[in-house]
Amino acid sequence: MFIAGCVANVLVQSFSYCFPGFGEEGGAFKGRHFDHSIILLRVRWYLAYSLSLRNLEEMVAERGISVDHATIHRWAVRYTPELLEQFNLRKRSVSRKWHVDETCIKVRRRWMYLYRAVDSNGDTVEFWFSERRNLTAVKRFLNKALKRHGRSERIVIDGSQTNREAILSCDAADRLQERSRHDLKPIRIRQSAYLNNRIEQDHRAIKRRIRPIPGFKPMVSARVILSGIEMVHMMRKQQAKYACNRPLSPPNSSTDWPRETCGWNSPLSVVIENSRQSRDPWVKAQNGLGDGAKGRERVVETGQYGGKARQMRFVLVCSL
Repeated sequence: MFIAGCVANVLVQSFSYCFPGFGEEGGAFKGRHFDHSIILLRVRWYLAYSLSLRNLEEMVAERGISVDHATIHRWAVRYTPELLEQFNLRKRSVSRKWHVDETCIKVRRRWMYLYRAVDSNGDTVEFWFSERRNLTAVKRFLNKALKRHGRSERIVIDGSQTNREAILSCDAADRLQERSRHDLKPIRIRQSAYLNNRIEQDHRAIKRRIRPIPGFKPMVSARVILSGIEMVHMMRKQQAKYACNRPLSPPNSSTDWPRETCGWNSPLSVVIENSRQSRDPWVKAQNGLGDGAKGRERVVETGQYGGKARQMRFVLVCSL
């Protein structure tokens, strides 16, 4: 039970790390009936896993907390935009080769369209939810992506002529607005249904999450919930800079392990080590991790997560 409680607290802290002033007097949680850790953990469960609101209501009731499913939905709609805003401030840069496509989402028994873009590494570049599938929607999506991430060298699309016209229009407008003296190269467009399989496969993570949802009702809440699902998907792909990036070296070793912490000075923190960059053996559970931490902290659990492409290891550290 102690280990399970530590894991739950780490999930809350890792998810709430991006939230400014959480738990503080006069912060975003002022006046709420429940503690901020309860709210953020339920919002994370709703955005991350294939659970309906009534499933979450039952899970919370089993833990002795009475929360209506509509309350959980209001929490998600209230806090997701602010979490996404803070996440974008810590989002890592993407490559200059993009894959652009759209997928269908049903809202009020009508098909609407989620425009998405991923780079050559599979990281999410940008997304935009639109009621219509036309040239105006694609331009709005591309302008948002170009403004936030800069110009792309190459964009891969399927056989859609609307997407091609939008890319040419946005590229021409961006080159005309460029005030530097350097001549900008036009964005290369590659139309191929097979080369765009990368983003087609990335759609599956979003589709898998929204499958248990009986249906989005208002357009506004659908856009907010989808943005939260995209945010959690980017967090799983390690696209955010949460950490202090302080090196961690094991005893009797000259190799530094890349380390990220979700609030190192907090009562409970998680140390993440990237096994792709480190070939050292598995870190052993020992007391006193970090500078000046000896005698004050101890490892309570170690573990591993991620696929073959992104193998990650973590160590749960609990302050004494």
